[in-house]
Amino acid sequence: MSNEPTITEMNYAIGVFNGRSFSGSHITDYEASDAPKMKYHSDWNWLMPVFHAIREKAFALRNEKANQLLAKLNTQLLFGTIADVHLHAFRFIEYVNKQSTTTNEAIT
Repeated sequence: MSNEPTITEMNYAIGVFNGRSFSGSHITDYEASDAPKMKYHSDWNWLMPVFHAIREKAFALRNEKANQLLAKLNTQLLFGTIADVHLHAFRFIEYVNKQSTTTNEAIT
């Protein structure tokens, strides 16, 4: 069994980071809902605003790990596929969420 996140899990985390709200408190609530499916994994028009928000967050954090993750994301944006950018956006958000859990800061 893989520990890799599903597209739904990544889209949910990206959506929360991007300011979307959901009626449920867990990914299974979203999966079971009739909400329109998010397209961060397949539509550049959905993903690019997230990239800009990530860039702003990385600059605000001003730490080496955030800068490294942003550099990886930039590289994927230039040379990778939308799936690569999607995954690296999720990895950055995952890092921010872990930081906010340890420091009690909001993710936005």
